[in-house]
Amino acid sequence: MDNLPVAVGGVPPGIGDVTAVRLRLLVDLMVELHALGRGVSLTMAAHGQPVLYVRVRDGARALAVLSMQGAGGAWLFCWGGGHVATADGTARAAHQIAAGAR
Repeated sequence: MDNLPVAVGGVPPGIGDVTAVRLRLLVDLMVELHALGRGVSLTMAAHGQPVLYVRVRDGARALAVLSMQGAGGAWLFCWGGGHVATADGTARAAHQIAAGAR
């Protein structure tokens, strides 16, 4: 099992607290979207933040989903066209994103 991402069992060394929360939230969302039959991929540049890409039904494009902390401290998922869902309802957010990625 040496090939599993460190995020499955913990946080990779050198990743800050905010990045770690973003990564965990997007991994949870990725699992929910995959269960809905959506193609997903999670990327993180060497010096960047994680981004979840959800395949649009035509297969030629992907919708970028970000996780961010709102002004009140609540964590949110944000995607195309200014759509936002709270991260405390990951399954609900996955359904909203899947519906928007048509």
